Amino acid sequence: MSHNGSNLESSVSLGCPQGGVLSPFLWVILIDDLLRLNFNFPFRLIAYADDLTVLTSHKDASIAAINLQSMCDSIVAWCGDSKLYINALKTIFMLFARKSFDKSGLNLIINSTNIAPSDEAVLLGFTLDFRLNWHAHVDAKCLAAKKSLLCSQKKPKGYLGRKPLNITFSLQLYGGANTFVRLLGVGLSSQNKSRY
Repeated sequence: MSHNGSNLESSVSLGCPQGGVLSPFLWVILIDDLLRLNFNFPFRLIAYADDLTVLTSHKDASIAAINLQSMCDSIVAWCGDSKLYINALKTIFMLFARKSFDKSGLNLIINSTNIAPSDEAVLLGFTLDFRLNWHAHVDAKCLAAKKSLLCSQKKPKGYLGRKPLNITFSLQLYGGANTFVRLLGVGLSSQNKSRY
């Protein structure tokens, strides 16, 4: 690197520089081998940037957890061979089911860290719960909209009351008509809610 006549040299023996032009391309080449792992049960590996989602399914939750542990062990081994490390503290383990069930004894172990099942997780901005319904996600969006609306109603410093503020914010709607009504209900008075 050179700046104002000064030169700085450094060698990289492992990895690639953060923010480098080739870094994303080199990462895709590296992780492609991981995404080609095979297992003898239904599974899916999904990568987005440096995040990895590992999915498997089975009618019996304990067998699904065993299959998932097998996948995680293979992934940890592949990462070790590639001189990568999985941060078990950022790992979330979820079991999706229509009905509640006893999750005791269903844990994953990654890098000697015990990971208990979680009831809720955020994946790419969507809040998922173990039943795969949208209630937690819609509640989070409604709370964010309420906060935004309340902030827009506060008078800023120096506001003399001559002109009303015109503030617009957008809501992303997910789900059906019930979601739309719940989100609209944030800013409507009780008389207007019945129209929608």
